[in-house]
Amino acid sequence: MCVMYKPFYAASALFLILCVIVFFYAVKNEKKYFAGIFCLLVLCLGFIHFYELITLIAVLTVWLMMKKSRGLKIEKREYLLAFLAAAFSFPPLAYHYALSRTDPVFSLYAANLHWLSPNPYSYLAGYGLLVFAAVLGARAAWKQKNEKMLFALSWIIAAAVLVYLPVAFQRRLVLGLHLPAAALGVYGLFSIRFKTEKIRNWALALVLLFSLPTYAVIFNEDMEALKANPDNYYLTEGDIEAFKWMDANL
Repeated sequence: MCVMYKPFYAASALFLILCVIVFFYAVKNEKKYFAGIFCLLVLCLGFIHFYELITLIAVLTVWLMMKKSRGLKIEKREYLLAFLAAAFSFPPLAYHYALSRTDPVFSLYAANLHWLSPNPYSYLAGYGLLVFAAVLGARAAWKQKNEKMLFALSWIIAAAVLVYLPVAFQRRLVLGLHLPAAALGVYGLFSIRFKTEKIRNWALALVLLFSLPTYAVIFNEDMEALKANPDNYYLTEGDIEAFKWMDANL
């Protein structure tokens, strides 16, 4: 089933994307309200799904290191926004930590949290052919010093470190990685030089054609889930049984 089948996964991915977009707007625009919107989005992201908040802070940190290593100019506002992201991440992180210590349901949830990462080869196999396209994109971005694509590369580097941190929710920290990987993949495909534009168009069409079966399988699985449980199709059978038990016993 698609990773976005639960509403809060889709919502957290949306807020993560918005954080990145507004971050770049705030860097290039001196108007303070962009920074305010960025801080608000960081707060919303943290309270919706705090795992992506950890990803965002790590990505911004690696991004600043990446720019410095490539000799790119770092605006003062970038340091400020990275600091604000860390500062505004504290309330939601503190809130979730407090819940895990005081609320019986969240305490049980935290105690049984075991989402450890598989070996790196399993991750690479999971992304499939996208890995090769993303490698091409990373190579082109590094050579051309394309800031947007270097940001995507920073995201992937940060995620590669995060998913093997000594925490119980390692696999949660990979959420959203398909976004920069896809961006680099597209950039990589368009960086390939073909003899003619017609050959390039045919090559890109074939790539799209080979990717369609994956979408077809995911779409079919989601439709089957929708038919089985039209009101709350994003809930698994175990989730539904748990809610029924809580209705009857709590």
